[in-house]
Amino acid sequence: MLRTVIGTVEKPSPTSSPKPSPTRILLVRPDRIGDVLLSTPAVEALRKSLPEVFLVMLVAPEARDIVDGNPYLNTFLILDKKGEHRGFFGMIRLIRALREFQFDTAVVFHGTRRIHLALWLARIPERVGYDRKWGFLLTKRFKDVKVLGKKHESDYTLDLIRSLGLPVSGGKVTMPTTVESDLRMDRFLKEQGVREGDRLVAIHPGASCPSKRWPADRFADVADRLAAQPSMRVALVVGLWITPGRMLRLSFWVAVMGVITVGILNFPLIISREGGT
Repeated sequence: MLRTVIGTVEKPSPTSSPKPSPTRILLVRPDRIGDVLLSTPAVEALRKSLPEVFLVMLVAPEARDIVDGNPYLNTFLILDKKGEHRGFFGMIRLIRALREFQFDTAVVFHGTRRIHLALWLARIPERVGYDRKWGFLLTKRFKDVKVLGKKHESDYTLDLIRSLGLPVSGGKVTMPTTVESDLRMDRFLKEQGVREGDRLVAIHPGASCPSKRWPADRFADVADRLAAQPSMRVALVVGLWITPGRMLRLSFWVAVMGVITVGILNFPLIISREGGT
């Protein structure tokens, strides 16, 4: 008896071609200067992973000097929500500006409803960020656990870059300066009586979140002890709206933004609250 055995033959699955790497990436970080600064290691890591990528960063006006001159960026965009991009027509201008760059990927380090909507309406194909504030408009979203403080902010930004399938490792914080900023800083220090050979320390006690604030009297004690050292000059860095109180032994205080703040960030020693989340 002839028996015919019929077997089941599985069709070979079509070989899926690897996903192409992004070629035009927008990094979105329109929040605080410190957070923008802590995102610069991810900028460097991304550039080293994709040397030919066209890389742009969207920041607030206050952070312009942090990204202007960054060697790992092709250029930057300013999100001026109180000026050019305010209201309905400002939103239209933002969307048009984003479309002109023809980004294929957006990585949102700091998102808002307005940001997520603009990226969606700008028709950027891949949009990566956190599942909050209309996160459903993103194509790839992750639970926002930064409030738990388990990692440094720079590590969280690197995690988002890795979600693109890129094997990146941490870079370093990049703080570019210009001839203009150096000259302004030199002039400012001379006006404060700083002499050659003086040792400079900046104290930045502020934080938007109360849980990150070290008590003011402890910052004051640190300032007093440092100021008692020979040739030690202590500067307090605060917002434009703040007047220094108890720190009586400060050499001078800085209530400025922009290039002067850039210079302060290059002091040999900066004392601040924690720089994690």
